[in-house]
Amino acid sequence: MKKQRIGNDKVTDISVDNDGNCVSVGVRHACRWQLQNCRFKRRKILAKKIANLRQELCCSTMFQNGKICVLGATNGDVYICKDRTIVRKIVAHNGAVRVIFAESDSSFLTAGADGYVKRFSLEHDKNSESVVMEIPKADIVCLSRDHDDSIILTTSRAEIYRCATEDSKQNLLLSCHYGNEICGVVALSSSECTSCGEDGTVRVWNLEHHKQICVRDVGGRATSISYDPTEKRLVVCVQRHHKDKTIELVELDASTLKELRRLETKARKPCRVIKFSPDGRWIALGSNDHKIYLHDSTELKCRHVLGKHNAVVQNLD
Repeated sequence: MKKQRIGNDKVTDISVDNDGNCVSVGVRHACRWQLQNCRFKRRKILAKKIANLRQELCCSTMFQNGKICVLGATNGDVYICKDRTIVRKIVAHNGAVRVIFAESDSSFLTAGADGYVKRFSLEHDKNSESVVMEIPKADIVCLSRDHDDSIILTTSRAEIYRCATEDSKQNLLLSCHYGNEICGVVALSSSECTSCGEDGTVRVWNLEHHKQICVRDVGGRATSISYDPTEKRLVVCVQRHHKDKTIELVELDASTLKELRRLETKARKPCRVIKFSPDGRWIALGSNDHKIYLHDSTELKCRHVLGKHNAVVQNLD
């Protein structure tokens, strides 16, 4: 396991690809990291220009192995960057950009605190820009895609919505987890999704009939969740008690929620986000202890620790 210090300023997001390459963003930096000989080699993307933005960068995604990065800011602006240059600025939302999601090789979705989900193109094509979904007075928390390319998202009001991207029609599917905050949602198929919440449960839902299929009490606050479609498994980060420094990684069967494995992580504060890499080889955890933990998905062992940052890690992609 290797531990490496990233920098002195607040890191708010990191994107990871199959080869272990990363892009991290923060208040005063945006950097590309390449894994070489078990160490991360840093290359600044925007250098001094990032300080002139005067906005906190809070989410990101990358294209072409990090050569093109899309960055979201707390004022609702989105920046498309190529190497060390901002090539385009988009006024996307009237509130913080919560999620940036790579939809294809040339387009991406953004979700904001203003309740909008929008589509943009990497190229300056006005015809490809559109409002995909609008939920009035809702702060969007999580966003995922199902197998029919519909959008599954959750709000701070513990609601789950589904939207067909071709007609922008949204349906309120569920108001769940007894009003407790939903910390994560993932689509298992075109008809099923799984959510986790502050109530300490993981739940599988039938999207067509708006019914709960099964539920698993994981023994503590379920703060984040991710799905590996290749192995049909879920991983959940669990905090036993609010004041407990023990953070566990729980592996579940996606269809039955049967517990397969449980182990204690090296994190000492809740992990707000967990993501599989696209090929399922890596699991990345972003923790409130200001660190990022990279685990191999076979043995669930921690292989790299990135930090220490000066603030919580809010998002991973």
